[in-house]
Amino acid sequence: LSPGDEVTICYGPQVGRMKTADRKAELKKKYYFDCNCVACSGTDMQLSHMEIAVDAFACPSCEGPLESQEGGVCITCGHAPSRDEMRALHEVCCPTLQPSLPL
Repeated sequence: LSPGDEVTICYGPQVGRMKTADRKAELKKKYYFDCNCVACSGTDMQLSHMEIAVDAFACPSCEGPLESQEGGVCITCGHAPSRDEMRALHEVCCPTLQPSLPL
């Protein structure tokens, strides 16, 4: 690692799991640095999209995050998956839940 190189490792506290201030304080306490990643220094809109992406299905068109696991639109490209596309996502991700889905 050379001076100025970007470090792209996850140190543990993830966006969507902790408040930004708490996450930054934990990183400072445990690893002795001030994090300036998008999750720690981004705008409210960037953070909102990141929080959605933590638990989102990937869009069948662009692999961006869907607004919800029930469907909705992709926050990256605006694609609205069909019922068949959502059924396929659920089958891949959650095969044991498939019989209970109302899709």
